[in-house]
Amino acid sequence: NADLVARSLAGDGGAFGQSVAGVGDPLGNGHAAFLVGSPGHAGADSDEGAVFVFRWGLLGVEPTPWSSLSCPGPCNGGSFGSSAALIGDLGDDGYPDFAIGAPAYDAGAAAEGNVFVYAATASGLSGVPTMTLDNPANTAFAYFGAALAPTGRFGAFGQLGVSVGAPRQAGEGVVEGAAFLYAGVAALVPTPVTIAAPDADPLGG
Repeated sequence: NADLVARSLAGDGGAFGQSVAGVGDPLGNGHAAFLVGSPGHAGADSDEGAVFVFRWGLLGVEPTPWSSLSCPGPCNGGSFGSSAALIGDLGDDGYPDFAIGAPAYDAGAAAEGNVFVYAATASGLSGVPTMTLDNPANTAFAYFGAALAPTGRFGAFGQLGVSVGAPRQAGEGVVEGAAFLYAGVAALVPTPVTIAAPDADPLGG
């Protein structure tokens, strides 16, 4: 639908479409859904970001968002929606769980980044995250959450997980970047496996 972007983009610079991710059939009613991130969306704060959820209807994509998610509070310049990924069905309750990145989010340090995990339920999609993944080292300007990728099911217990990229994470005195793997069965374990860059480069290259 050619009007899809025009009806959902908050304004020039909203960066609608910066991230996209399918989330399956969130209500189990035969209507697939997908996420579209708009990290430059101006909400209560400047460039706080937003994510819009669209569904397939009987006649194709419904032009009006079924739901939307705002950056959990204070989020000035947080760029919520820069990345998005379907994790899967944590806890096997029949409803999908997914992650949204806000790589410029100020938490323990400026622009260290956060990732927020959400879950669909029988009543719809809650705007309150079920879990927040924080940069483990609270590294300023690490942009934790700039990239997200699901792991799929793995291991003897059928774990699900999500990998989080932090391209400006400092390690061993240099800005080399890092990735963090979070996984679990009923919920993600908050302590990640850290994957360091194999060749440290002082310029982060």
